[in-house]
Order: sequence, then C-alpha cells, then structure tokens
Amino acid sequence: MATETSVDYDRTKELKQFDDTKAGVKGLVDAGILNIPKIFVRPAEDLATEELNSGHKKVEVPIIDVSNIGDSIRRQEIVNEVKIASGEWGFFQVINHGIPLSVLDEMIEGIRLFNEQDLELKKELYSRDSAKKVKFHSNFDLYTSKTADWRDTLQLTFLDSDPDTSQMPSVCRKSTMEYFKHMKKLGETLFELLSEALGLQADHLNSMGYSKGCSIVTHYYPPCPQPELTLGVRKHADAGILTMLLQNHIGGLQVLHNGQWFDIHPTLGGLVLSNDKFKSVKHRAISNHVGPRISVACFFSGHASLLDKPFGPIKKLISEANPPQYEEFLLKEYFAKFFSSSLDTKPPIDYYKLVHQSKLKQFDDTKAGVKGLVDAGILNIPRIFVRPAEDLAADELNSSQKTIEVPIIDVSNIGYSIRRKEIVNEVKIASGEWGFFQVINHGIPLSVLDEMIEGIRLFNEQDLELKKEIYSRDSAKKVKFLSNFDLYTSKALDWKDTLQLSLLDFDPDPSEMPPVCW
Repeated sequence: MATETSVDYDRTKELKQFDDTKAGVKGLVDAGILNIPKIFVRPAEDLATEELNSGHKKVEVPIIDVSNIGDSIRRQEIVNEVKIASGEWGFFQVINHGIPLSVLDEMIEGIRLFNEQDLELKKELYSRDSAKKVKFHSNFDLYTSKTADWRDTLQLTFLDSDPDTSQMPSVCRKSTMEYFKHMKKLGETLFELLSEALGLQADHLNSMGYSKGCSIVTHYYPPCPQPELTLGVRKHADAGILTMLLQNHIGGLQVLHNGQWFDIHPTLGGLVLSNDKFKSVKHRAISNHVGPRISVACFFSGHASLLDKPFGPIKKLISEANPPQYEEFLLKEYFAKFFSSSLDTKPPIDYYKLVHQSKLKQFDDTKAGVKGLVDAGILNIPRIFVRPAEDLAADELNSSQKTIEVPIIDVSNIGYSIRRKEIVNEVKIASGEWGFFQVINHGIPLSVLDEMIEGIRLFNEQDLELKKEIYSRDSAKKVKFLSNFDLYTSKALDWKDTLQLSLLDFDPDPSEMPPVCW
C-alpha cells in the first residue's frame, strides 16, 4: 500500500472527488468497490495499536429501568443509579422508558428508507452549510480529519420548540416527528433525574432550557469491504449536554472505559445515554462486513435562545471545597469550535478548563521552562505534563520498546554520477517508506557537531535571567526561547525546552543570537 507521502496521491483531490458525488459512503458500496479508498484508511500507527488490543471485550454497561418512576422510593433508587452510572461510566442504557417499540422501529425504518431512496432525492439535501437545519452529508469534518469515517449522516436540528416540518424529508417526516415528540418528554424526565443526582431541585436543568432544543443526527453505516482498516465513527466525546442514542440490531458501538474498548450490544427497546462532575465518555463505532447499521443520536443542547447566553458551572454546586472547573463561555462559540475542528482534536470543552489554563499560565509565566521545574527539585511532574489515561493505557499494551535500524544513507562520493543515482534511490525509498533517515559522511566535521551540542547545553544551563530575555511566544521573532510552542492547545505538555532560530536569510544577523552559542 502506498503511503500518504507518495507523490501520486493527492488527498485533497480525492476528498473533493468523493464529496462532489454527493452519494456518500453508500454510493461507494453501490458502485461495487472491493477496496476502500485511501481517504478512509486509518493511519498505520492507529492500526498497529488496534492490533495489540484486537480482542473485543464485553461488559455490561449499566442498564437503568425507569419504570415506576412515579413511586418516591423507586425514584430515589433510580436517581442513585443515574448518579453512579454518570459518575463512573458517563454512559448507560435506559429501558421501560415509555416510548412504544413501534415508534423506535419506525424511526430506524424511516432512516433506512431515506438512505436507500433514489440518490437524486438525497442530493437535494446534500450540504456542508452549518446554518442549514436539515442536511445530508458524509463526515462533517471531511476536509480536516486524518481519515474519513465509513458512514453517511442525515442531520435535523430542532432548536425551536415548534420545528418546521416542511424542510424534512417526506420519506421519514412522520416517523421523525413522532420520535421527536417522545424524545422531548423523555429528555425532560432525564434532566430531572440528573438534577436530583447532582443534589439540585428536580426542575433545575429543565428551567435552564436544556431540554427545549435538540439535534437529531442519524448515521447510516453500509457494509464495509475492509472494516479492519476504517471506523464508522472515530473516538470522540459528544458536544451536547445529554445524548440519547437509538441503534438497530447490528452492533458496532464501543465505549472507552479504564483505557479499554468495550462493545455495547443493542438492547431491544433500549436507549443509550451519555452526558466533570459527571463524565463525558469517549466512544466510537466500528465498521462491519454486514449492514446497514443505523443509529439515531438525539443531542440535547438547549433552546436556540441559549446560544448567545453565557454558560458555566452551576452556581449552586460551587464552593470552596468544589471550585469551578471551567470558565464561562457562549454556547455558540463552543459549537463553532466543535464543528470547525475534527473529531481527531481535543474536545472543545477542554479549552475552557480553568484549572488547566491557570496552571499552564503559571508555568509559562516563570519563563524557566521544564529545566526550572527540575532545578526546583520537584519529585512529581505537574498534571499539565501527564498524558491522557487512554494514551498511557495504549502504551502499556505496547510497553516493550522495539529496536530497529532506521535507514542510514552514506552521502560520500556524491559527486560520482553512478553513486549519486544510488543515493537518490536510497533517499526516495527511505522518504517513501519511512519519512525518516540518517545521513553519514556528509562532510560536516565532528568538532562542529560537538560544539553545536555544547553550545545548546551552555545556553540552557546559563543563568535563568539571561534566558528570560529572549523567552517569547511571538511567532514573528526570529530568535526565541520557550517551552512547548503549543502550550495552550495541546492535551498534555512535553518534557522539553526549546531555543528556536529562524535563519531564513543566507546572511543572518549574529547579534540576535545568544552569545553563549555563537
């Protein structure tokens, strides 16, 4: 398989060709493909990690029976079950929720009919316009993600209490509106339970308008000829306040729990819910040889009137012992971050973490970098450097460090035409297969290399006040010292300090450079 660095692979062109068909993933299946296009193939490192953790594990996600919720004793038991499931899992199924099985079945059938109708009818709704309330597309982050996912999507946004049904596809209009009616009612009940589980009055979250608006996002996952190479939906945490998921009989949903992926098997009539007092759990959907798998996610994000209002920690839950974890933000800004990025990036909510941001600023303001922490004699690294639990768990599975010989290219005798062609071929192979290689006999004296290393050591180990003079995050500066250029946007910091010298001129000004390493 050619790598993405191959000169004959134009990823952007292939993405646009796929997008321009407006046929989605189902269009590929209908065309009879036997191999999935490269835009759907996951990175080699992801596939390698997956192979180490290939045994799918089964676990019973909490199932909460919400029948007899009107009985005060049973209600308190349900509230406690919701509290435990939300805190430990961030994911649970509800049964006996009062929605007729026929309503659930007709919703699934309506989505199947929409996706399997004449393509020209679907094309009328195909769009990437974020302002459209009803649209059909494949992969909202198609142009920003590492890889595309194996699914097509019909998205219906109901941020008003009385949505305009005329915009909805006729083939699934009736079933969707009936489903929406029941979802609103169940949503109100669940927000009551979550309020009580948080120690608030039952009407607290409903009174804030959270149950008044939602988006219904339906996914259609056709059979995949190579499911081991792609996913239906990559790992992510939902953007909404509360998500209710309906799925048909074909499995594929997985949740990340304690660093491991667990299958969530469909329960007849069951709805899966996900909602840092309560977790927002990471989950994904795998691809299958069989299909279609159909899922219907109802994201409760509040009424349209809430988009311009500040959101933040619930005041009644804040105390000296329980300080706020997030700063206030506008809901529309939050959703703009989510939909303008890809599922590969960190969740938008992380940008608003107060503790994390303040700790980052404290570290940055020292201008001492990582070496400053070591000089201070720390025994434990600050939390801002600790990698996410799922990354650490994946590393543990692959803990034995492997030694391999990266290509070494000898560039001596490069002036001889025959040897030069050999070197060119070695560079081509190494660049295509590795993107990484070493060169030896390059003509640079060993003393120059050693003195360069020594100069950088002297710079970093000199008096801190001298280093502080050039500490900066200004991208325009040609010479600067800093720690972690992506300090405020990364999931976790790296254990390094950096001296950056931009020598874009053939005759750089040495006076701008630190004297200790001239």
